[in-house]
Amino acid sequence: MTIARTIRLAALIAALSVGLAALGCELFYLHWLRSVVAAGNRQLLETEPGAFDRDLRTALPLSTPKGAVEETLRNRHIPYQYYPAWRLIQAIVPDLKGSNPLRETSLRMNFQFDAQGSLSKIESSVINSGL
Repeated sequence: MTIARTIRLAALIAALSVGLAALGCELFYLHWLRSVVAAGNRQLLETEPGAFDRDLRTALPLSTPKGAVEETLRNRHIPYQYYPAWRLIQAIVPDLKGSNPLRETSLRMNFQFDAQGSLSKIESSVINSGL
């Protein structure tokens, strides 16, 4: 009888410890560690994906030269890659509003260029990834 009670007590303590650890990680990570660990512009942590998309589309109207698009992305600390065969720049804006320790909200943006190197189309999509 005492062995069964000891096992139940140990299981209860383990479950409470895991719950408190998860809560502590959530509170600690979101309010302090996340702003320190996040690369690039910390303002992005509180930026809605839609607001960021609108802002970037305003800053980069169609017919913008490829060099100006790359410079804007670099200045905003946005990682990107250029695919010359498709005349395409793909940028992923990580850690936008809605991100937490278990899920990351990112914005994928594709910038398509014409043969002269001018911006011809912008496509974007919100990506939620994580556990």
